[in-house]
Amino acid sequence: MSINDTVNEFLQNTKEITTLRKQITIFTKQNKQLEEAIKNYLTTNNMDSISLESGQVFVYDKKINATLKPENMALSIKNELSCDDVKAEKIVKSIVDNKVFNVQKSLKTKHN
Repeated sequence: MSINDTVNEFLQNTKEITTLRKQITIFTKQNKQLEEAIKNYLTTNNMDSISLESGQVFVYDKKINATLKPENMALSIKNELSCDDVKAEKIVKSIVDNKVFNVQKSLKTKHN
């Protein structure tokens, strides 16, 4: 396979992926609305699941990690290390300022 064929196939694939992502976005938005309706129904009717021939749906409590904020980090550091606010804030600033980024080569496409 020549480089021209390879690039053309790559560009065609990226175009197809873009189209599919747009469709996925539409389905995801629809599912969020459907999900809210189902959760409301189950919660209102004091149910934790519903079964149909096509499958089951369960509602449950999901723990979600809170965003790691500098204020929360400073409080945890202060409590764990038994240090004052200034030292805890200094440690947080050092962590935030020295954040490491991984860099990798990537391709960008432009379709004609």
